Amino acid sequence: MTPNRFAGMVLLLGLAAGAAGCAVPQATGLLPAPPMAIRKEVPLAPRSAPPVATTSAAVPAPAGTTPAGDNTAGTVAPKPAEVIAPAPPAVHVGWKEYTDAIAKTREAIARQKPGEAVAAWKPVEDGPYRADAIFHQGVLLHLSGDINGAEAQYRRGTDQATPDPASAANLLGIYLMKGETAKARELVDRTVPAGASTASLLPELVANAGAVLLEAGEIGRAASLFDSLESRGRVTPAADWNQAIVAWRKGNAAAARNLSAKLPAETQQLWSVAASRTAWDPEAAARLAPQYTAAPGGDRRLMPLAVNFDAFARYRAGKVEEAEKLLAEASRSSGYPPELLSNLGWLQIERGKWNEGRTTLERVTREHPSFPDGWFNLGLFREIYAGDAPGAVECYRKYVSLSGYRKDEVSKWIDWLQKPAPPQ
Repeated sequence: MTPNRFAGMVLLLGLAAGAAGCAVPQATGLLPAPPMAIRKEVPLAPRSAPPVATTSAAVPAPAGTTPAGDNTAGTVAPKPAEVIAPAPPAVHVGWKEYTDAIAKTREAIARQKPGEAVAAWKPVEDGPYRADAIFHQGVLLHLSGDINGAEAQYRRGTDQATPDPASAANLLGIYLMKGETAKARELVDRTVPAGASTASLLPELVANAGAVLLEAGEIGRAASLFDSLESRGRVTPAADWNQAIVAWRKGNAAAARNLSAKLPAETQQLWSVAASRTAWDPEAAARLAPQYTAAPGGDRRLMPLAVNFDAFARYRAGKVEEAEKLLAEASRSSGYPPELLSNLGWLQIERGKWNEGRTTLERVTREHPSFPDGWFNLGLFREIYAGDAPGAVECYRKYVSLSGYRKDEVSKWIDWLQKPAPPQ
């Protein structure tokens, strides 16, 4: 057997609420990394119909006097019958503050200073558009690069009996970026409960909830959320990409390739998407490795993927010791991806450090029991280096049960190892 043992990595793509209108990134290596992509402008109108101020003694207006563009019934205060006049335009409570904030936001974004419009939304919080005001402050801070400030605003929108869906979608995106799966998982349970209909939910919220469930290893539930979007005809680029990851984690590399090939060109150009696609395209991995050895802008979320590429490139160049050192350093950090440790274990074995390599691979399966490649590599060690066929079969069976993408091939290895030895 001559398997390719270097495990590829994939990243989830979370797009936040209202992503329409995002600038198309260019393939320069300095691309915005998902799930940071967010809406680039606030809406021209609130997300809820504005209330109409009326007097307690109001009476219906004469037919045909409803103000143009107003879908509410016109009203007038009582007057002598001979001087009844058409109703004045309805006064929307808080509407002036809202439109003022919109104007200041547009102006600030045009000057590429979105943070300067945050203050304009403070007065809007005192009216009926409080949820919008909180959400837009979060968006403006997000656009300004103040991720902690944006997170605080989105939390204000979600820390209530009925969480604001748009704030929840963007907050899930931030949690995904930071790798804070436990917080994201709790928010998913509050905003997209298991078994509940998603028909009325924001597509971006459903897509990000599915991405969180994928990160948590709940592939079946994640897949059902993405399927629900597709059935509604509300498929976002994030959902398309995460469907490809679902296929990959179910062991269907061909489906992952087909799904990811259908992504919009601008999505395919994202650093993390192009890099992650190499997990199911070995030829692309060899071609792209030298281009992806550094995360764009030092993005913390993408750095493990860049390290993996750097180690892979050095490994292919015969610099195995350098590759081992890179992976060893990266795997010491908290929240390291299991791919790094699994690859480290195999490099240690290739360098003749059998005891260290076995210990590393056993650590992978102990700390990340749902990671297929950990069992794959430990099985190879047991079979090829330790001569432990029963132990190898145990690992291979675990790999197949976890739907590793080479499960069909590995199933044949199991059959071969269990055949009785030929007579002497």
